[in-house]
This record gives sequence, C-alpha cells and structure tokens, in this order.
Amino acid sequence: MNNGLATLPDVLEARSAVAEAAYNVQAAIGTEDVARGKLATALGTSPLQPVPVQAMDQISTPEGIELSVDQAILLGLHCGYAQSSPEPIVRLAELEIDPDQLQAYEAALKEEIETSIRVEPGVLTLYAVSVKDHPNQIRLFERYSSMDAYQAHLRTPHFKKYKAGTQNMVKSLTLVETEPILLGSKSQ
Repeated sequence: MNNGLATLPDVLEARSAVAEAAYNVQAAIGTEDVARGKLATALGTSPLQPVPVQAMDQISTPEGIELSVDQAILLGLHCGYAQSSPEPIVRLAELEIDPDQLQAYEAALKEEIETSIRVEPGVLTLYAVSVKDHPNQIRLFERYSSMDAYQAHLRTPHFKKYKAGTQNMVKSLTLVETEPILLGSKSQ
C-alpha cells in the first residue's frame, strides 16, 4: 500500500483470504485427527500411537482372501455397523468400462444382477445405469439387507464369475459408501 501497488480494500481482502485459508488448514487437520481417533478406536489402540500407512498400489491381497483390498477395507470398516444396526447396506459403484468391450460387459453385468436378485435373499436392490452421453460410464446402486448379506454376495459363484470375467473390461472402479437417509420405492 505504501508503494501504491494495492488499495486498502485489496489488502483487507487478501488478509481475509489468508485467514480463511488458515482456518481451512486447521479444519482439515481437525478432520484428520478425528479420523485417526476413529481408526485407533476401531483398531483398539491409542490415537497417539502412529499408524504406518502403505500406499494402496503397494498392497497385495494375501492368499486365501478372495476380496480386493478395497472390499476388505470396506468390510472391516462396516463390521461393527452391520451388527449394531438393522439398516440396510447401500453402496454406489462408479465404473468406467473399456468402450471396445462395453457390450460384453453389459451382458456379464446383466447376468450377475439377474442371478443375484433371483437367488440371494439379502440382495434387495441392484440398479445399473450409464451416464447420459457416456455409455461406458456405469453407475451401480446396491442395497443389501445387512453387512452379512453383502459379504455373502461377494462369495457367491456368480459374483466371482462376474468379477473374473470383467476384470480386463473395467478401466476404473470407485466404491462409494453411503449412510441411508430415506429409501422409498413403489411396486411397479
């Protein structure tokens, strides 16, 4: 301001932006501390004890475990929730499919969904849609009666067949955990 490069409102706006950024940093640190506390509680250890974290791409699934690392983590995080709550498990999956294999993927997905709904009592809802104007971007809405039902679904022969058969078709997969607020539907 003394050099004529900024006006007082400019300086005040910059100070405000700096203060907001500092607040956001502290809020992020607080969120991280809460997450560390929850993780420590889940692990049965002290929140002050450091927990070494390995990059996901460096983790291999031990022999005898048929779940992916992501699935195992999600199951581990929900074990207590599933046993203490009668609420259904609701998950979203965001997939990007190799466009050259989209037709084969859709056939495999249709077979897996139809079989799951027909033979698994704990599978309540499986919806598959594509993003408008992006047919290779698939979104799945999954609803299970409980975490046990979800775990049982992952162990079924038809789900294992689907996962093995589509492994090279799926370019990316993001699993989204949700907390149900209200689930409603009409019979058709």
